[in-house]
Parts: sequence; structure tokens; C-alpha cells
Amino acid sequence: MKKKYFIPFLIGNYPKNSKFIKILNFISKNGIKTIEIGIPFSESYLDGKIISDIYKKIKNFSLDDLLKSLKKFENIYKILVCYSNFIESIGMDFFLKKIKRKINSLLIVDQPLKYLLKMKKKFIRNNIKFVYIICTNNIKIINNTKNIFKELEKYNLCSHIYLINRLGVTGEKIKINYKNIYKNFIKISKLTRIPIITGFGINKNNFSFYKEKKINFVIGTKIIKYIKERKIKKLKKFIKKCIK
Repeated sequence: MKKKYFIPFLIGNYPKNSKFIKILNFISKNGIKTIEIGIPFSESYLDGKIISDIYKKIKNFSLDDLLKSLKKFENIYKILVCYSNFIESIGMDFFLKKIKRKINSLLIVDQPLKYLLKMKKKFIRNNIKFVYIICTNNIKIINNTKNIFKELEKYNLCSHIYLINRLGVTGEKIKINYKNIYKNFIKISKLTRIPIITGFGINKNNFSFYKEKKINFVIGTKIIKYIKERKIKKLKKFIKKCIK
């Protein structure tokens, strides 16, 4: 089923709790298996203008309220996307304990694998996995991932390999080298059983490539733009197109 390849990105409890839950209900009823949820952070330098501007405007974000909103959606695999500063502000131990059994995996966008592996006992103790980011442009890393994957599989630490199309910020219009993406997708698939997702630069004009090649793909900026502009009918139509 093609719907399993599409992973929508949402901002936690945006634009407000009740509307966020309505969007989740729509996503759940349409059989989407995995979502990414961003935690608002004012210094989100890896996010594009649309998402970072929204993050800056969100005041008094409550992690407790977000977890409460997500509680009824146990059928959806939830990847929480955040910056390390947010975690450090409340402490890693406290943070992992709080999201335990409520969040499946964690994507810390500004921390390398080395940092995540140092924390492996904490991840294991709280039964939370993490997402490992690889850039398709970084051939050196891709060529030296076999031993890394062995360690990740040994401890069952990693939920997904996130193969990003280029270094930079989200939401930018970029020229995508589809041949290179598919080549690296196949290469990594042969080295590990860990599911691969891809993102950055994916939009309504090119997502069909990922569906055809059976590659999990994330779309965030387009979705957030629809929500920001209150174009919920267009959002629903777009989501249905992504899973068709």
C-alpha cells in the first residue's frame, strides 16, 4: 500500500490543540502509519522560513499538552523532532522519562550519531529509539556505515535511517539528484534492516518518484503552509493525493 510510504510532518499542537487533534484524526482514519511531530523552538536554524517563523510565534508550548493530544493515537508511530537545547533545558533523563510509552522515536536534528550512542543506555532504559541522519551528498559516511549499522541493530536503538537530500534548511526549492538518491537508498538497504526515510525538497511535484521507488518520504513545509493559511480542505486533498 502506497500510503505507508508517506510521512507527514506536523508542529505539535499547532495551530491549537483541538485543530491539531482533528488533523491527527484525519491522518489516522486514512491509514497513515507514521508521523513526525516538531517541538517548537525559537532558534530553529535548520528549519525553513515557514516553519521557523511559526516556531518563533508559539509561546508557552506545553509538552504535557502535546503528549495528552497524542495519547489516543496509539495506532500511529510517532517520531518527535526537536533541537538539543529544548531537551537540555529540562534534562535528558527527565525528558525521556516523560515521553516514555507515548513517543516511539526521537529525531534530534542538531546532534551527531556519536552523541546519541553515548546516550544509548538511557534510550534502552526508556524503550525509545532514535533516528540516524545521513546526507546523500556525504559519500564518505555512506561508504563507512556498515559497522555503524551493526551497532545500531545490536542494541535495537534506531527506528529509521533519515536519508536527507542535501545539507541545509527545510522547505527550500532545490534540484534533486533522483538517481543519486535511489542509488544510496539501494546501497543502504543492502547494509541494514533499519527502515529508511527521506526528506528535504519533497513536494507535490516530485513525491510520485518516492512512491514509485517504494521509499518512505517526509513532507512538512507544504503541510504546515496549508495549516497556517487555514486551507484544511486543500490539506486533506493533498494528503489523499500523497497516499493514493
